[in-house]
Amino acid sequence: ATAVEDKLQDGVPETIETLRRAGCLVWMLTGDKLETAVSIANTCRLIDANGELAIVQESDFVGDATSGNGANPRFLRDKAREATEDAARGCTFGLVIEGGALQHALATEESQSHFLALCRASSGVVCCRASPIQKARVTTLMK
Repeated sequence: ATAVEDKLQDGVPETIETLRRAGCLVWMLTGDKLETAVSIANTCRLIDANGELAIVQESDFVGDATSGNGANPRFLRDKAREATEDAARGCTFGLVIEGGALQHALATEESQSHFLALCRASSGVVCCRASPIQKARVTTLMK
């Protein structure tokens, strides 16, 4: 699915909605600001406009770094556990993670594992303010 000049191609929202209903986890990796990314994700039905939205920002990692490199696997571990429990109860939510937080989520194998668990529990994933290298690392991790 692609967008050109801020206009979605015909059929994109329906296609993404069909993929989600089929159980596929759809990701959007973008350099856009959070507000723009969320708006696009709503428009293309990547996340439910009226659904819950979990937003992970770099500030979520401040003050509790445990690994010495700035990553906080405890934050991601706790968030992933909570999301998995919610998903098991039938709750759905979209996940939005900003580039600064993505840096922490990709920092170690442990944080990557927790990040993937969090993503798998969500109904759609938006990585915004992501750099090209972060997009490549997320794509590799996702595969």
